[in-house]
Amino acid sequence: MFNNVLIAEDQDFVNLGIREVLQNLEIEKITHSQYCDEAYLKLKRAALDNKPFDLLICDLNFKADHRNEKIESGEALASLLKKEIPDLKIIINTVEEHPSIVKRVWSSGIADAYVIKDRNGFKSLETAIKKLTINDKYLAPSIEGILSQSNVIELSDYELELLKYVSKGYSQEEIHQVFKNYKISPNSKSSIEKKLKELRELFEAKTNPHLITVLKDLQII
Repeated sequence: MFNNVLIAEDQDFVNLGIREVLQNLEIEKITHSQYCDEAYLKLKRAALDNKPFDLLICDLNFKADHRNEKIESGEALASLLKKEIPDLKIIINTVEEHPSIVKRVWSSGIADAYVIKDRNGFKSLETAIKKLTINDKYLAPSIEGILSQSNVIELSDYELELLKYVSKGYSQEEIHQVFKNYKISPNSKSSIEKKLKELRELFEAKTNPHLITVLKDLQII
């Protein structure tokens, strides 16, 4: 069983429920964080002190407030940690059931378990923890069928990065410069323009702002 667990969750009532699950499993060393940046620093510090956390239970979405967070989502947090602390087990504990998001998170390999916050959520979380102790993966029963769907549109990392800057109001010239500076390829103005045209046609959007609206409505970004 796990010995040192960090909960990254910004809702107090959910945090209390997760704590109860962990305590019922006789896990006593439990730490909590309401912010992704803070959770990241705690996990990194513990690893440097040779007192690492062995499990992270993390939501996908965190409500923005007055703090300026560098890590804005549980997905971004998990992605960083899987690269930097590969032995850390990660459970995504979320209400998010949209097929494109579930497929993206699961296929990326950043989560060892994906649990849905529903009426059976805490029972499902307990099962996930037990599965992970024997190095099994776990998917909530309500979303197992999602991964077998063949009609779900998934965007590449390049496309998601491009759309992130479009959604922030960057011009194609500005995106070209950013991509060039960060060595993101392809970064020519023509390739960026071509990719945005392909995405507009795929999602039947007339303009780039319209494209962003459509993708947000579909919860793809």
